[in-house]
Amino acid sequence: MDEPAAAEPFDESLYAQSLAAFRSPASTSVPALITALLVIAFAASSFGQLSSWTSVVLLVAVVAFHEAGHAFGMRVFGFRDVKMFFIPFFGAAVVGRPRGAAPWKDALVSLLGPLPGLLLAVAIFGIGLTRRQPVEWPFHVAESLLLLNAFNLLPLGFLDGGRFFQRTIFARHRVLAIAFDALGALALGAMAVAFKMWLLGFFVLMSLRGLPRRWRILGGAAAFRSALPQAPADPERLTDEDARALYSGARGALGHPARESAGAIAGAMEEMLDASQRSPGVFATIGLLLLYALGVVCTVVGLFFHVNSMGAEEWQWVRTGDVRVEFPRDAFGGAGAAGGTDSDTTWRTVVNGVERFTVEKLASDTSAAAVEKRVAALAHDSGLEMKRSQIIEGDVPSDGLVGMEYRFKGERRELRARTFVVEDKRYWVTASAPKFGERTSRFLDSFRRDGAPPGTPR
Repeated sequence: MDEPAAAEPFDESLYAQSLAAFRSPASTSVPALITALLVIAFAASSFGQLSSWTSVVLLVAVVAFHEAGHAFGMRVFGFRDVKMFFIPFFGAAVVGRPRGAAPWKDALVSLLGPLPGLLLAVAIFGIGLTRRQPVEWPFHVAESLLLLNAFNLLPLGFLDGGRFFQRTIFARHRVLAIAFDALGALALGAMAVAFKMWLLGFFVLMSLRGLPRRWRILGGAAAFRSALPQAPADPERLTDEDARALYSGARGALGHPARESAGAIAGAMEEMLDASQRSPGVFATIGLLLLYALGVVCTVVGLFFHVNSMGAEEWQWVRTGDVRVEFPRDAFGGAGAAGGTDSDTTWRTVVNGVERFTVEKLASDTSAAAVEKRVAALAHDSGLEMKRSQIIEGDVPSDGLVGMEYRFKGERRELRARTFVVEDKRYWVTASAPKFGERTSRFLDSFRRDGAPPGTPR
């Protein structure tokens, strides 16, 4: 009769190396760094491929503000090895280790990245409503804060919202935890394909690939907590018995050759000890969910302000030299004063910081070649691609005037420019707006020789 196979001997040397690496880990947390890089990648993709220095500065500021919230929470709650470092031209990243911090603290830290940014975005939007003449750059700041932080608040995968719900709700059972991770990763994968965010797709594949290992880690964590319910969460306070049990469980969760590497075992021990912590209590969970709900409310309010253009739409006719044009709200002359004077060469309305309406009276000797240079400069400065140019004429668009129209398009924005010659003056009329809505056409088609239309006196 065959003898039972002998148990694998306990490797004291590997255990000592793994324990040393576990208690004194390298300062950089790879999962946290990957998440921070994902934040930066998303922010970069939302800034028109960083087409100007202002967009680079804005990207750095918005990402740094987001990461500073995480860093503040980590330091307040006693995380270890908290470090914030800057990535030139892209932003900042924060890494840290809970190392014994209560799960509710870890969940709150995940909210301290997006929540302050969303609150600030709503505040900026709200202040914008009180201004008669909107200022463009604060809107761009608010829009960027809203986009970045609302994206991170999504309850998916490795985003801040996903980590929050994993910590507060789904970590209570490993089946729920793995199902939540898998569904979140698939949702992010669909988003990556839909919006062509290939770096996000790469992280999604890595996340899906790591699910089997994560399943084994969670199983080991449950067994560890069941066998040693009084084991402390702080690695420095673990007894030898606790540490040996954690080492054995971590090594069992790893496959070859990782299970022979002290560094890999130490990383698995840290994950297992962290996963073995009990989820927040009932009252703590309710409080955390209310804070998350505040973030959702801020997102909805911010989107409402964004879509509704920071103010009421009040179309009015404005005379600019020999012509009239209908603006969707107060137009400002070249000196920046509402109403302006007939001597002003440029009239402009800013709506929502993104939608612009401009009428500019050019010098009388402006040539067609100079107009073509202006068209090329507009395409370069806006970061949009010129799709076509065409002659426009007819009774409605320009009151019998004949002109040329140029169309520029990007992923989320369209710009149209028209040029007319009236008497001995050339006019340059532009409208830039998101792809939805009819304001652009109404504004451009209203351009005509002086003479107010019936029923619309200035």
